[in-house]
Amino acid sequence: MRELMFDINSEIIDFYPNDFEVDVEGKRYAWMGEVILPFIDEKRLLEAINKKIPLMTKEDLNRNKLGHPFIFINKESFAGKLI
Repeated sequence: MRELMFDINSEIIDFYPNDFEVDVEGKRYAWMGEVILPFIDEKRLLEAINKKIPLMTKEDLNRNKLGHPFIFINKESFAGKLI
């Protein structure tokens, strides 16, 4: 899907502007500002994605499925008090 976002010939490249405004009105710090992006035409987006899906490998498709959650815990952090 990367080329949909970066290729200048992409049919939806206008959804991914290089420059955009940040609304900082009423915010104390610049990082609190809200990014102003163009509205996305859902129909165009889905059509572009659906053209790419047949070109994706089985590995790509599996990577985008919901899986099982994992929690990694360092046992020393809990001093033997595992949940």
